[in-house]
Amino acid sequence: MAAGALLYQWTRTRVDSRYAHLVATAGLALLVAGGWMARHLPMPMPGVLATVVGTLLLLAGVSRQADGGIARVLGWSPLVYLGRLSYSLYLWHWPLLVLLRWTYGLQGAALWLYPVLLLAVSAASYHLVEQPLRNAGPLLRWAPMKTLASAGLLVALCGVAT
Repeated sequence: MAAGALLYQWTRTRVDSRYAHLVATAGLALLVAGGWMARHLPMPMPGVLATVVGTLLLLAGVSRQADGGIARVLGWSPLVYLGRLSYSLYLWHWPLLVLLRWTYGLQGAALWLYPVLLLAVSAASYHLVEQPLRNAGPLLRWAPMKTLASAGLLVALCGVAT
C-alpha cells in the first residue's frame, strides 16, 4: 500500500510521457520475471520485490499513456471487471480455500472448483453487498447514529450481565 502511495506521488511529478511505453514494458517484463522467480526465493522478502517493483513500473507507465498497447490490454473489460472484484476476491480467497481444504481437500475437482467458486462468491459479494452500500447515501448518513446506539446497547447489556 505504501508503494502505491509513493507511486502516485512520483507519477504526478516525475514520469515523462515520452518514456511511458518503455517504463510500462520494463514493468511488465519485471512482473513476469518476478512471478517466475518468486517460487524459488524466500517469502516475503526478497521473493516479492521484483513483482512489486514491476507492478509499480507497469502502473507508472500505463498511467501516462492512454493509447499504448499495454494500456489497451489492461483496459480490456474482463480485466477491468476483475479489478473491480479485487477487494471481494481478497476478502473471500482465504476463507474459501480453508473451507475447501477442510471439506474436500485440495485435489481433483476441488482445484478446478476453487477459482470458479471464488469468482462467483466475489461477484455476488460485489454486486449484492459492496455496490448497494456504496450507493446507500441515506443509510450512510445515519451510520454514526447507529454506531452510537449499538455502543450504548452494548454498555447496557454489560451492565445487566454484571
